[in-house]
Amino acid sequence: MVFMNKSNLAGLIVGVIVAAILTGQNIQNLAAIFNAALGSFLGTIGLIIMFGSGLGYLMNKTKVSHTLVYWIVKKIGVNSEKKGMLAIMVSSIVICGLLGTLAGGNAVIAPVVIPMVAAVGVTPTAVAALLRVSGEVGLMVGPLTGVTIATMGVTGLSYGKLMLWAVIPFSLVWLVATWFAVLRIQKKYRGKEAYELTEDMVDIKTIDISKGEKITTIVFLISFIALVAYGIITKQGTEY
Repeated sequence: MVFMNKSNLAGLIVGVIVAAILTGQNIQNLAAIFNAALGSFLGTIGLIIMFGSGLGYLMNKTKVSHTLVYWIVKKIGVNSEKKGMLAIMVSSIVICGLLGTLAGGNAVIAPVVIPMVAAVGVTPTAVAALLRVSGEVGLMVGPLTGVTIATMGVTGLSYGKLMLWAVIPFSLVWLVATWFAVLRIQKKYRGKEAYELTEDMVDIKTIDISKGEKITTIVFLISFIALVAYGIITKQGTEY
């Protein structure tokens, strides 16, 4: 594939898969070989971040990320300022945690949620604060983000212990503090600033999620949760 001027990455992936099949390697052994071949912890983190970027591209291309945002927003039912704020927080945590990028995750969310929260009176300053903090929390709780992988490697903690002893308590404190801070921001700037909606904004009422997109999203979520659960239960390390 490389000599045919096709994708170098695709050729590499095909070669690795064929080699794994010929040598009879299972997933765990193959992961250990990758880790040893990389030769350094930083190399491992870099590879994981690259894979995370690829995952984010696939999620956007298959509309998984858009479908998730749509489901979250519709489930919450944005008809008040506080529900609008909650929709932003949940959407940003989930999408940024799955995509592994703050800017990329919030870029997916913004065109969908901003028109709705603007309609119920959430100010731009409040939205910016919520997207920033919630996105950062998403990066901390996401199992495939650079922040999580690096912290697990440095501390030697498993994903479950890291979440239980550090990330979840810290995230709860941060989110609660941000919630009350944003309420003060709303009180201060309500009626003084507002969004100017542009053509690239999306009206959620016009979004039509196809059956294929729903199935793809459900399959993705089941696969993702199953793999993370397996890693936690079997106490897999960074190479997994």
